Amino acid sequence: MMKRFRYICVSGEDDRELVLGGIGTYLGLLTRFCSKEYPQAEIHWVIRSPDSRTWSSKDENGVHRHYLSPNASSSFQVLKTTDKSLGQFSSTMIFNTIATKKVLSILREDVNLPTIIESGEWEGHGSELFSVLSEANILRVARLHTPLATCIKQNRLHVGFAEIAQLWREYLTLQNADLLSASTNYVKKRVVEDVFGSIHKAVVPIVTIPNPVDTEIFRPEKLNRKKGVAFINKLLGQEFFNNDTFNIVVIGSVEYRKGANLVVDAFSKLSPLMPNARLCFVGRTAEQGERKNANKKLSPHDLCKTVKPEASQYIRFTGYVEHKKLPSAIAAGDIFPIFSLGDNFPGVVAEISLCGKPIIAFQRGGVKEMLSDKRGEFLAVDLGNDLEKGVELFKEEILKLYKDKDRLEQIGLTLRKLILHKYEPSKITRQLYGCYLRRLEKKCLTRKRYFFHS
Repeated sequence: MMKRFRYICVSGEDDRELVLGGIGTYLGLLTRFCSKEYPQAEIHWVIRSPDSRTWSSKDENGVHRHYLSPNASSSFQVLKTTDKSLGQFSSTMIFNTIATKKVLSILREDVNLPTIIESGEWEGHGSELFSVLSEANILRVARLHTPLATCIKQNRLHVGFAEIAQLWREYLTLQNADLLSASTNYVKKRVVEDVFGSIHKAVVPIVTIPNPVDTEIFRPEKLNRKKGVAFINKLLGQEFFNNDTFNIVVIGSVEYRKGANLVVDAFSKLSPLMPNARLCFVGRTAEQGERKNANKKLSPHDLCKTVKPEASQYIRFTGYVEHKKLPSAIAAGDIFPIFSLGDNFPGVVAEISLCGKPIIAFQRGGVKEMLSDKRGEFLAVDLGNDLEKGVELFKEEILKLYKDKDRLEQIGLTLRKLILHKYEPSKITRQLYGCYLRRLEKKCLTRKRYFFHS
């Protein structure tokens, strides 16, 4: 194994300054454990800035964070004021260009240092970068999250100019990579079928190694239901949860692709039979009328108007909660629905499980892989794969679980044990970088001439 190497990751978000979804959280955890497991590594994270500033800093784990802003460009400002989708397109393309320049400048600091460059396929931030690198001592890794092609195929998404441009950038990122790295076999299959199609045998190899999980923040001994209830009620500005309510909590952005509408429908069937049941969404929502794009959020108004007032009066939305405060939100819940239509590796599944809390879920997407043991047994409360039947089954399962608190507790403990065994962060970090370094060593043996484009 290499004594020294450099790891560079590129993303449009992080886990502190610009938290948009799971990619930044994943990279924050990965870089943290990379610094622990590989102290000889030089780690850089090139990130889109949350505002017009551009700056660099070294965090407490020794990771060099480089925040780059595309917003200073005059072309972006003009497009931003004339058309929202064109503004988004311009901003992304400008960030891709300045991110490429930044990575090249980091590489020039030591052109002989073996380097792994990782960029997620989402938004295609590696589309330009990967196309200008052909060095033998650089491994270009495209980490697979959930490509837009899959989102479009599965969900009710609007497809316009910005989406077509994103599809092309994602394709170029994948096509120009040396290695595709998937966190589940589910997303590996989806990329092969939805992105590459009949030509998949001619493209780069794909490996499956899961994401690490945060065992330090999410621990059952840190939870206190009473304090969790107080936390949620403070966010809502009212007493919604109390000692007598049965609290159903949904963690994550309120989106169609995450099954938010299905949860509301299922709750409306349960509510008349269980007056003390409460449903609370903890995550970003949208203003009324926002179109349903891949990451576009649904509005509380639009969701609640789909059910009778008798049920909607027991539904609330907290809005966005910082990741580090999620344990407090999880502490308030008695059970957690995971209704994702086809998510890859939703981090909240691991986080809820690590807190020892029970999950009721569809066996869809990567969730099935995450919550199944080595024998293939699904260890969460099982709603199956059929959405319509699952919505009906939800009511029956909740009514049974409410009367069997011991089973609820046992499900939570079982899920915690499962996730700890499958995704312990140090073990996963060694698996991931071990795979990358072996591929890099193999590529270095080709002895290609080092050459950097300017």
